[in-house]
Formats: sequence, C-alpha cells, structure tokens
Amino acid sequence: MNEQRSAPRREFFSDVVLGAGHAHYVGQSENLSESGMLVKMKRDLPVGTELKMAFGHPPRLPMVQTAAVVRRQAPGERLGVAFRGISESDRGALRSYLE
Repeated sequence: MNEQRSAPRREFFSDVVLGAGHAHYVGQSENLSESGMLVKMKRDLPVGTELKMAFGHPPRLPMVQTAAVVRRQAPGERLGVAFRGISESDRGALRSYLE
C-alpha cells in the first residue's frame, strides 16, 4: 500500500468524541499528527463524512476541538480522519505535544 501522509504520526491513545450531523460517537485514537488521526470505533462512517471532533490528553495536550473529514477506512474498524479548519492555538498545542 502506498502511504502518502502530509505529517509524521505518533502513537496517541485517547477517547475521541465525534459528531456527524445529529449523531455523536465515541472512538479511541491510535495515532495523531498535526493534520489528522487514526480512530478505532465500532461504526464505519463513509469516506467524505464531515465531522466535528474533540480530543485531548491533559495536561500535555489541552482539549482540541476541530472540524474533520473521513479520508479512509482502514482494516479493523478504523477511520483515517483529516483535520479541517483547526485553530492556530490548537495546531500549536498539537505541534508542541508531538515534539
């Protein structure tokens, strides 16, 4: 498989709250980068699904809230999610956490 990632990823295990329309889900993150994350959840969401997300790992990573989109479905009920419109302060917090 040809992996084309825009940013390096780091293991990151945390609960993630996802909203799609009027539905809300909780998943478990597996890895994280400045541009997205891999989330394991018991429900598949189609590629292209628009999401609102919240996650964090206090105190090192304060709560991050961002819009996102499902970019791929991975084996084992996992979704590759790309962040959209993340604030500069949240992006800075991610950058600091990932260093």
